Amino acid sequence: MPTLGGSLMVHLAAMSTAFYRELSDKGQTDENATSLFYDIAWEVYRKMGRLSWLLAGWGNKGGYSRLIKATKLFRAFPFNSPSYQWSDIKTPDNVVGFDCLKCPVAEYFELNRLSKFCTATWCALDYPLAEMWNANLTRTGSIASGADTCDFRWEKK
Repeated sequence: MPTLGGSLMVHLAAMSTAFYRELSDKGQTDENATSLFYDIAWEVYRKMGRLSWLLAGWGNKGGYSRLIKATKLFRAFPFNSPSYQWSDIKTPDNVVGFDCLKCPVAEYFELNRLSKFCTATWCALDYPLAEMWNANLTRTGSIASGADTCDFRWEKK
């Protein structure tokens, strides 16, 4: 990966794969292994999200502008370009919109035939993150689920 953030995320994807396969080898169902991993991953993602939300709030307590800053911070690290490729989308007021055009994590899971696991864990974590940031996330598809892009539309509550 050309960036530290991208390298970190792909390494975490490899660790996720090992965790999932180990649980599966020990007799856990796909659903149980996925659920266990999701719960652990949420604890990490929640901490990352809290830090971004805290930093985005410095000098800016307003909801919409804080949401813009928080999502930009996440795209600055660890989901940064050029490992990830982003395209900002024009949206109505109160909505932060961007598309992910390249996701090395989705690519990694696809190579390992675990795209469904990626969608149910890594991709799914964005929804409670939006809730934590007092927003609703709408996404019609993700690269991991077979779409060309991951479309993110964060609407401030």
